Amino acid sequence: MTETTKNNNAPVEAASPGPLTAAGEKRSKRGRKPAAERGSGTMRVRYFLLGKDPARENGKLVLGEEFENEDKALVHSLVEGVPFLRVETWMATPQKKGNVMVIEKRPQA
Repeated sequence: MTETTKNNNAPVEAASPGPLTAAGEKRSKRGRKPAAERGSGTMRVRYFLLGKDPARENGKLVLGEEFENEDKALVHSLVEGVPFLRVETWMATPQKKGNVMVIEKRPQA
């Protein structure tokens, strides 16, 4: 659909709706893919508050309390004023592709 603006009479294209997910919800073109669309393997993600340890002052990351999901970690992060960490575990595996060995990462369940 085209429209003309009052000021310069230039045609303007109306924005078409973005891509839809299977549930009919809009999905942005950028960003992380939903878990169902990611590669094979199941990824276990864990959420922690950043620990309040003296080692943190030396630039080391110390895991504090663990939470079962991101929502709970977000709330506790807000209440306590401490960053939270999202931890994913991967395993490096060698794969032979032709005459070349490549290292691939695979989700560790």
